[in-house]
Amino acid sequence: MTEKQSVGRGMLAGETRHDYDSSRNPEMNSAYEIKNIAALRVGVEDVREKPPIILAPWEEVVGTLHTIDHEGGAVVPTIGAIKVVLPPEMAEVLEPLLGKRIATIRTDDPGRPYRVRISR
Repeated sequence: MTEKQSVGRGMLAGETRHDYDSSRNPEMNSAYEIKNIAALRVGVEDVREKPPIILAPWEEVVGTLHTIDHEGGAVVPTIGAIKVVLPPEMAEVLEPLLGKRIATIRTDDPGRPYRVRISR
């Protein structure tokens, strides 16, 4: 069988197999480019940099508190390799703990939804 006669997975008889060539269809992007385009829309520079997460009730993040950023009226600390979105009043609780290993948990208590402790 020649290349024109071969039938590959997802191909019909008589169709030819083409390697991906962006010059054939300039509107098609690679999967990596598509992920980067989507990441840019949510404010992330590269897909390897994950966007900040919002903890669900009873979800906890444990790690070293590296940085505390203020973005859009929220506090975004980097705990380990994870960025977490927290309410602005958490900044005064977190600032003395910079460089320490902490655990932050979100509870279902409306009076005190987030709690922070020093972890081992």
